[in-house]
Amino acid sequence: TAIDCPGEIPKSIASNSVNDDAISIYPNPADNTVTIASLKGNFKNSSTIIYTIDGKIVRKSELNTNYAVVNLDNIPSGSYIISVLDKRGNVLGSETVIKE
Repeated sequence: TAIDCPGEIPKSIASNSVNDDAISIYPNPADNTVTIASLKGNFKNSSTIIYTIDGKIVRKSELNTNYAVVNLDNIPSGSYIISVLDKRGNVLGSETVIKE
């Protein structure tokens, strides 16, 4: 039985079924910003969510172009999962990023 816990990583993000080649996130490791680029379409009406490795949501933002710069200021150094979701909540891609 699946349990939906708010603020935790959705199963589709944590699983290997995510289409990781749909997005590119760079640089990695990152300092103050990362660039998210679509490799297979566009991000119109999409969103990005930054999670800690233990599943807590750090930041959410909207995407409406195929290329976005996400500010990592005020986020402590460490490893994070950055996911891009379409307007229905389906994961378009997800990558682990190290914030220096």
